[in-house]
Amino acid sequence: MAKITDTSFDDFDVASYKFDDTFSIRRETIESTHVMSSDLEDISSSETHCFPPSAGPTIVTVKTRVVVTSARQLRSKAYLATIRRRDAAKLSQMVEELIDKLDRDDFAACVYPLSAQIMATVSKLQEAEMEGNSREILRQLRDSLLDGGWEQLRRVDFRDGIISILDGLRRLESVEPEHASNARETLDQLGIEQVGIPFFDVEETEIPD
Repeated sequence: MAKITDTSFDDFDVASYKFDDTFSIRRETIESTHVMSSDLEDISSSETHCFPPSAGPTIVTVKTRVVVTSARQLRSKAYLATIRRRDAAKLSQMVEELIDKLDRDDFAACVYPLSAQIMATVSKLQEAEMEGNSREILRQLRDSLLDGGWEQLRRVDFRDGIISILDGLRRLESVEPEHASNARETLDQLGIEQVGIPFFDVEETEIPD
């Protein structure tokens, strides 16, 4: 059985090497393209290439190209604003869908996905400096659901207030500090406290299916 070992050719000088006239140099080229994603996570990959044996040496040229255009576009201001508007529309729909669940005893469990989605959107926008006001508004909404605040979603005026705030996030090209202040004022008018406790004590309470 043939044994494959790693060999370094760093010191091999092709130009000064004297080949027998019967030998010829075979050349192979390996090309690879790496497209960076917007999350910029570390990844690794490997490729195995088999070259048939030859009497003379084989010179392998490895060409690697890293494409960052996609990553740059996916982290652009316009793209992140699209993420914010898309998620705001989804959150607004989730609030509207709660209407059919208002009388359920496990209403807290019905509201939990909404809170989780709010924080998932915050996470998506975490690295975007231009979306800081959007994150502040979303945290205000999440905090309004804590400490029993989720019960307020049974109120039509509270749901309408939340939807109006989300509608602003969905429509605005750029979210400014005054928009965050307006959201805070809307929640204050609805009588919502911002300091609270989670929906469930995970160690003591089982979340209903």
